[in-house]
Amino acid sequence: PEAFFFNTQGQLLYRGAIDNWFYELGRYRPEATEHYLKNALTQFFNNETIKLENTKPVGCYIEY
Repeated sequence: PEAFFFNTQGQLLYRGAIDNWFYELGRYRPEATEHYLKNALTQFFNNETIKLENTKPVGCYIEY
């Protein structure tokens, strides 16, 4: 999945993966080690510069 984080003025502050749990289509770690969206939110609410403004989301495999 891809997340988008906007401020109240509609400015895009972060776009990309929620975390690094999935690292390749159909492949994932036992647990996430980087929490990109959480870090962006925390930095924003602590009045800090968002260090990582975008990442590349992997997507997911949907079986039917």
